[in-house]
Parts: sequence; structure tokens; C-alpha cells
Amino acid sequence: MNLIYKIADAFVKTKAGTASIRILYKTYEFIRYRRSLQEHSISTQRLQIFFSDLTVRGGFMKGLKYPGFASYGSSIFPKLSGTYESELADIFFQLEKNNYSCIVDVGCAEGFYAVGLAQRFKQAKVYAFDISETAQQLCKEMAALNNVSSQVEVKQECTAENLAALVLDQRSLIICDCEGYERHLFVRDTIDQLKTSDLIIELHPMHEKDVKEYLHQLFANTHVIEYAASYDDNRKIFELPDIYTSLSKIDRIKIVQEGRAFSMDWMIAKAKGAK
Repeated sequence: MNLIYKIADAFVKTKAGTASIRILYKTYEFIRYRRSLQEHSISTQRLQIFFSDLTVRGGFMKGLKYPGFASYGSSIFPKLSGTYESELADIFFQLEKNNYSCIVDVGCAEGFYAVGLAQRFKQAKVYAFDISETAQQLCKEMAALNNVSSQVEVKQECTAENLAALVLDQRSLIICDCEGYERHLFVRDTIDQLKTSDLIIELHPMHEKDVKEYLHQLFANTHVIEYAASYDDNRKIFELPDIYTSLSKIDRIKIVQEGRAFSMDWMIAKAKGAK
């Protein structure tokens, strides 16, 4: 046996041996990759059966119906499970008492927030903005399915002037996930028109490093400001309801995995003195 080890050790130190090890390693990694793809594909099929009713099962948007398994810009299963951006759930429940007449969703994607909030705030007119035509179409389809088409108006680009005109003198809620456009959407020239609006803004420091400081300074005089940080996937898996405990590990991962490259923060700005 020692002789075999010595021969093998001598071989791997040769050029042919090194090349063989590299080939074996690449083959092993390729097999792992293919197996992972297969596991994820099978998991997706299982979860499509599990969520076959296409209805959000938990969180503030519970009861929201999807036309299909299409989600624009993020994973579908966290939305159907109700774990998507669950860091904000308590904030939304706190804001539910406010009698908003106007809700603006900038970066509405397929309509998770725009349509979901239309259902919860039936007295509010909802404006859903997205520069993607695909997102606009998906949002319209979701609004129709959930019987809020007359309440939700889907639009294209939102400018600082558009936003200010929509919420002027109204008790409003603004949701913003605009991938680095924050500095252009929220400006000093229109800040006074936003003083009766509550805001939830997802921050994107990868586009603008000082965006958090900029927005904080901008809203400090008119709003009470707090922040929420995104949870890691392990925490969300740990906090899953009992209904998901029977699912496989990879299924539970897919249920909470939103596809974020790294952790994110939200700024929650509540209008001072607003009723």
C-alpha cells in the first residue's frame, strides 16, 4: 500500500499528473453544477405545485393573487410565501391606520406593492410607475385579477415634478425602489410638497454611496426617520411558519431567497404632524 502511495505521489508531481488532477477537478465541479441545476429545477416544480393557487399566504399582502409564476426583478416564491421584504411587515401594519388618499409606487415591478396596497387601502388612488414595459403589463394583469384596475393607474417614468404634483396637499404613502434614481426623484425644489407623505425608500448605495446621508438630510426637518435592514436568508428560514417545516432544505431556501447580492437598508420617513 505504501508503494502505491509513493507511485501516486510521484505521478501527481509530474506535468501529466498535474494536468490529470486539473481535469478531474473540473469534471467534479461540472458534475456538481449540473446536479445543482437539476435539484433547483425539481425544487421549482415542487414549489409550483405547493403554491398552485398563486395566492400570497402570509404577511401584509396576504390574499394577493398572481396571474402566473412571473415576478419582475425578484424571485416569485418569497412573494407567494409572504416572506418577501418581511422586514417591512411591521411598518406596513403600523401605517395601516393612516387614511391615505394617494399611494405612489415607484419601481412597481409586477405590482406586488401597488396592487397589494390597493387592496388594503381601498380609499386610496394608487399610481404604479415602472420604466419597464414588461413590468407595466404584469402590473396591469395583476390589478385586473385582483379587481382593482379602476384604483391602480400604471405609468411609465416618474420625475420629481410628477411625484410632487400627485401627492401635493394629500395624505400619501410613497414606496420607492428605483435602483439608484433616488437622488433625482427626491430633490430640494419639491421637498415641501412631500411634507404630508410617508415614505419607504429602498437605498442603493452601490449606485450612490452617500444616498443615505443625502436623503436623511433632505427629510430631517419634515419627517421622523428610521431605518430597517434586510435579514439574511438563514434568519428567514428559521422564522418560517410551521406550514413549511415539511419541505426540503432547498425548497425552504428558495422560499426565502430574494436574489439580493448583499444586504440592503430601507429608510422609513413618517411625516411630522400629519394626521
